[in-house]
Amino acid sequence: MTVAPVRVLSAEEVAARIRQELDRRWPGVAFTVRSGRGQWRHWVMVTWTDGPTEPAVREAVGDYEALGSGHDDSGPVVYGIHAALCTREVSAAAYGLVAEGLERAYPIIVPRQSPHIDWDAAHAVRIDPPIDMRGPMFGPLDGLYASTEREPISAAHAIRTVADAVDLSDVEFDEPQPAHHASWHEMSTRALRAVTGVRIPHHTWIRFPARLHHSAHRGRA
Repeated sequence: MTVAPVRVLSAEEVAARIRQELDRRWPGVAFTVRSGRGQWRHWVMVTWTDGPTEPAVREAVGDYEALGSGHDDSGPVVYGIHAALCTREVSAAAYGLVAEGLERAYPIIVPRQSPHIDWDAAHAVRIDPPIDMRGPMFGPLDGLYASTEREPISAAHAIRTVADAVDLSDVEFDEPQPAHHASWHEMSTRALRAVTGVRIPHHTWIRFPARLHHSAHRGRA
């Protein structure tokens, strides 16, 4: 009996498989999947706006991390990456939708600078925990702060926390708003921290191999 040799997939090949898996699970969401590498470490970065939650995407790509193994038509394979970094951005329109939900559930008015939320002013608006919001989009989030927050929290904090916890994959906005995307420097330092455990100060200048910079500008290849 002939045993097929184990094939180690490159970071680029793993990125392509992750992209296929995400497109299969969430066909309506535009994911950006980029491969990167440093000395002795390889990773894949996944970014998207709204759509599924970060935990859901991390679960979907978890088998590819830490040099995980699998099979394809050619036989056994090893996924040649150490980590998959997943970063979800929430659009202004999605934040607005969550703010409207909070206004329906609590006797508050979220300050706005038309048409967006006034985040500075929203920090001064207080909500008593626990947050209990129900509905097909928000899901059973009752008791979200029951064990961790015993004091009133700001509306800004509540909006961001609820938005992070809800699946927005099936929500369509009339006029989609661009999200604030993390810079390449921020994404790269997250990758280094994930694979090395080293926290990089925000203003640290980091030199990356030319190949890493090249992969960052390929877009959704």
